[in-house]
Amino acid sequence: MAASISGKGQPDVFEGYLAVFHSLVKAVQQAGSPRLMMVGGAGSLKVESGADFVDTAEFPPPAKPGSRAVLKALQELRQGAGICWTMLSPSMFVPGSRTGRFRLGSDALLRDAQGKPSISLEDYAMAFADEIEKPQHINQRFTVGY
Repeated sequence: MAASISGKGQPDVFEGYLAVFHSLVKAVQQAGSPRLMMVGGAGSLKVESGADFVDTAEFPPPAKPGSRAVLKALQELRQGAGICWTMLSPSMFVPGSRTGRFRLGSDALLRDAQGKPSISLEDYAMAFADEIEKPQHINQRFTVGY
């Protein structure tokens, strides 16, 4: 099942995101789908201090409501939504190309050699496709970055 639940363009991104998320969970339950694959965001990842990236000065303010909604959705999934799920929360997207050289992690924000949280769309897509083809993170969130 594919759908975009970024919430962008919604007057209330937080509530809009969660409404669509709840609809997707219900649809997956009713359809008996094998797994919900969804994208979280970098804001939901933990930084070195243990804080959520969304709560740091480094995080872009316009993206905060959506990231807080992702955190709420992740909490609900982890508490048991009655479905099989996987969430990929990539580092921040940067212009680039497919390199095939990236790292996977769990809840910690991955930073490149310059200390920036980054991943190209092409390498992110590669990690997402790999997870679909060879599931490694059932009922888990994971991340990808340089």
